[in-house]
Order: sequence, then structure tokens, then C-alpha cells
Amino acid sequence: MINEISKLKINDLNLKEWKEYQDILTDSLWLIGERDKSGAHNNAYHGNFIPQIPNQMMRRFTKKGDVVLDAFLGNGTTLIESKRLGRHGIGIELIPEVARSAVQNI
Repeated sequence: MINEISKLKINDLNLKEWKEYQDILTDSLWLIGERDKSGAHNNAYHGNFIPQIPNQMMRRFTKKGDVVLDAFLGNGTTLIESKRLGRHGIGIELIPEVARSAVQNI
């Protein structure tokens, strides 16, 4: 069953039932059709990437309640996704204006 989760795993996914996850991309993270524009996501910042990348990475390699460090916060895409997925996000941004924008987005 998809709800059975081992306590020793690095994520919240049941790998024995991986085909049941319709939202987990199994081909490639680089074959994503359209950018997720839901919620607080926008592409106003020049270094911004699509939200599906941090979403997929956190779903695969973290569990709810884990801490995610984004050392290059930018517009806050990774921390927006960490909040959506129930992770605790910490972001570092050196440009004050960009950091303020990220706080508003998150």
C-alpha cells in the first residue's frame, strides 16, 4: 500500500508502489512540460527556475519535517516548495532587495 512508510527511508515514498504516484516524474526532471505557476510562484527573478525541480527533488530525497537549505535563495522557489511539502526551509540571499522579495513570496 502507498501509505506504508519505513522509518529508515530518506523520503515519504513507498518505493514498492512507485507506479501509483502519478505526480512523480520518472523519466527526467528536464522533460517538464509547463512551468508551475500556482500559488506564490512567479518568474520575476533572473535566476529563477521552474518549481517542479525542487518539488521533485524534495519528494525524492527528504521527508516531511526535514530541513532544506537553499544557499542561493533568489526568488524563494525552493522554500515555497519546501513549505508546500511540509519541510522546514532555510534560505540565504546576499542581495537585500531580492531577499525581501523572497520573504513576500514565501
